[in-house]
Amino acid sequence: MATVALLYERFKEKAESKILEKARLLMGNNDLKHSEEIFQSEIETAFNNIAILNMMVGRGILPTTKPRQKVLNIYTRTCALMVDVKDLVRLSSVISNDGYNILVNQRKFKDEHGRYLRTLMATSGIYNYSGEFALNVGLPAKSGVGGGIITASNKGYGLATYCPGLDESGNSLVGTKILEYISKELALSIYKINSKKIYIQ
Repeated sequence: MATVALLYERFKEKAESKILEKARLLMGNNDLKHSEEIFQSEIETAFNNIAILNMMVGRGILPTTKPRQKVLNIYTRTCALMVDVKDLVRLSSVISNDGYNILVNQRKFKDEHGRYLRTLMATSGIYNYSGEFALNVGLPAKSGVGGGIITASNKGYGLATYCPGLDESGNSLVGTKILEYISKELALSIYKINSKKIYIQ
């Protein structure tokens, strides 16, 4: 929500369309759109997000002049973006390749931004399960309450899952298990110790 607030500060009423435009660009799907039904359902019960917005204002993260309802609306509508697992895989691939889309041979964002994204994903992308996910899967990842999970690897792979049914942390239960299996089978963990050991005498 803080990111959406910054985008609103820059783009004002165009912020929502800018986010959608960027999502379409990164996922290579010009048909992406929001679900008005999901948006309405979520905005009516957005009590936790309202509390978080107010807390950010109280702690000085957001100024009191920021239009909180507009920020909340844009954030919630963005969360209601309708994607499938192919869209998620394409996004995963772009992030894994530091902003470069290998399918169309085009750069979509600056390479250093890929490092920022992966760091955020690794530290908080799987909610309260992020630490255990790092141990069991070892990939930066971001989950959504719709059941999707995208990852980022240091090998350039695009890897994502989709399966409804969330665990107690709000992540896809089956998706998490599938990623754990694939990561171990392909040795994808970024925390895996190199088999070549160096001893200091």
